[in-house]
Amino acid sequence: MAAMDRDEIAKMRRSYGEIGLRESDLNPDPIAQFKLWLKDAAENAMVVEANAMVLSTVSGDQPTPLS
Repeated sequence: MAAMDRDEIAKMRRSYGEIGLRESDLNPDPIAQFKLWLKDAAENAMVVEANAMVLSTVSGDQPTPLS
C-alpha cells in the first residue's frame, strides 16, 4: 500500500460543526442526553462504532482530551 500524501488525507476529513450545539436544545439530565446521543449514533448507518468516544474536560481555560 502506497503512502498517502497530505492532500489525500485532508480529503478524508469531515466537518462536524455544521449543525452546532445549543444549550437550549440539551436535556437538563446529562445521562438522558447521553442515551439520546448514543441511540441516534447507533441508528445512523454512517457511524461505524457508536460507542467510540473521547472525553474532554476543562482545566482553567484549556480543554484536556482523555482517551
